[in-house]
Amino acid sequence: MKATDLRINNMVFGPDAETICLVKYIDGEEDSISTDKYSEMPTNEYYHICLNEQWLLNFGFEKEEDYTINYHSDGDVYVLDEIYLSFIDSKCWLMKLEMEYRVWTRRELNGVHDLQNLFFALKEKELTLK
Repeated sequence: MKATDLRINNMVFGPDAETICLVKYIDGEEDSISTDKYSEMPTNEYYHICLNEQWLLNFGFEKEEDYTINYHSDGDVYVLDEIYLSFIDSKCWLMKLEMEYRVWTRRELNGVHDLQNLFFALKEKELTLK
């Protein structure tokens, strides 16, 4: 994870790999960040939070029980504000759905900060915990 991958208010794990921190300052030149719990340190002292189904639920995504993707996927589908995500082989994917819900493209999301950044880029608002 690099400082340039992050935005203010992204969630990351602190140096202990357990404490959830909010990014408050980013220095791309020095590749360092400050958080609500730690003063400025190199980003290699922080850890990304692995994205899993529980995090999606915590952000307010809902599992679509009646929704199936029958092309390129057999994973569960989660939706929030017209953003569709699916877990396939323990990886989270943004699904671009067209033509009767067939998947044409997808993008892998690795960390909570990736989801936060994507949501902001698509919806122009912060993704917050519910």
